[in-house]
Formats: sequence, structure tokens, C-alpha cells
Amino acid sequence: MPKSTLSILAVLPMLSALGQQPAPRPAFEVADIKPAAPGDIAPGKERLLPGGRIEIPHATVKELMIGAYSVQSGLIFGGPKWLETDRFDIVAKAPDPNTPVPTLLLMVRTLLEDRFKLVVHREDRVMPAYTLAVGKDGSRLRPSTAGGRQNCNSQMLDNAGIRVLRRECRNMTMDEFARQLALPGFGPSGPTILEAVTHLGLKLEAGKRPVSVVVIDSAAKPGEN
Repeated sequence: MPKSTLSILAVLPMLSALGQQPAPRPAFEVADIKPAAPGDIAPGKERLLPGGRIEIPHATVKELMIGAYSVQSGLIFGGPKWLETDRFDIVAKAPDPNTPVPTLLLMVRTLLEDRFKLVVHREDRVMPAYTLAVGKDGSRLRPSTAGGRQNCNSQMLDNAGIRVLRRECRNMTMDEFARQLALPGFGPSGPTILEAVTHLGLKLEAGKRPVSVVVIDSAAKPGEN
């Protein structure tokens, strides 16, 4: 085959790739963001309502990033101080009423990037870390039979005068479970995280390892960008 023909054949896949448009990011159909009124609110008050409507009250940008970027709060670095002090009420609606939770979290990421002009990058840093492993007597976890999408509910309970946050999740992967352990409000009273995982037949092993962290490059409040 002539050399010129080989060159043309080599270029064709490149031209084809250049012509492909990136897949659109999952995004809410409509979203309303307002500064939250002063006052405290219990964690885990987000609500997923019929029709694809989601309500997230009194949340900081860094709290929203935990789910949107699948990262623990202590693994988010940089950015202006208001990202962890200013609180917002968010009401949004997904195009599909049956949108699964992982896709809703990607929509929250798109919302942060579009409305808060959030720009981040990931990098690995060697840090103290816990590895979630099976305990010596074996795991007490069982495969989910619930089917459908992952679902979590939170409820504040009174345990002998002590307020305890009960969080019940179904149809979760172990990655999602590990992220739940790091959510704000987990273990403020009642069983500690160590006691909770031990009860499930699991254990936490301390050590140091490369950890993927999220670094905030820039952000702006809605209306100031």
C-alpha cells in the first residue's frame, strides 16, 4: 500500500474523534438557589420528592461537594472561606422523575459548576487513612434484596435525653457506605463509628496511603459571577 494511503488511514480516526461531541452533563431541568435564613438545622434534611423534585435546605457548598464529588469533607482543600460558612436553600427538579440518586449527585455537581462557578481538580496526597475491612468473625452484611435505586433516610431520635441521628440506607455499595461514615453528624452521640462498623462485622485499619483529594481552584457566589 502506498505510503500516502497509510497516512490518510491514520488521520481518519483522529478526524472522527474530533467530530464527536462530548456527552452532555446531567443537569436539573430547573433549580432555585437562595441564601438560607440564619439558624441551625439538623443534618440530613435533604428530601427527594415525587416528580424528580429535590430539596436541600441550609447547605454549604462544601457540604454539597461531599456527595457531588464523592469525597469526604476532610479531603476538600482550598477555596474561599464562605464555601464552608455561607448556607443556601436549593430546590431543583430533574427532567426524569425516576432519576437515580447517583445521577442526581452528578446534577448537583453540574449545579455547583454552573451556578457557583466552581472549578476543582483532583490530586493524590499521602495521608493518614483508614481502610474498611472484614472483621475476624466475618461480615454481618447481606446482599440487598430491596432492588431499585439507593435510598437513604435520616431521623433525629431522643435516646435518654441525648439526640441521636439515625440514618438508614438501602441498596448501597461498600463505596457508598464508606462515604456515609464520613457524613457530617455521623456518630455525634450514641455508638461511635468504630462501634458501628464492629457491630456489622467490619473493622477499620489505620495506616498511610495515597488518597485522592479535591482541590478548589476558584468559586463565586451566585449573582457575583
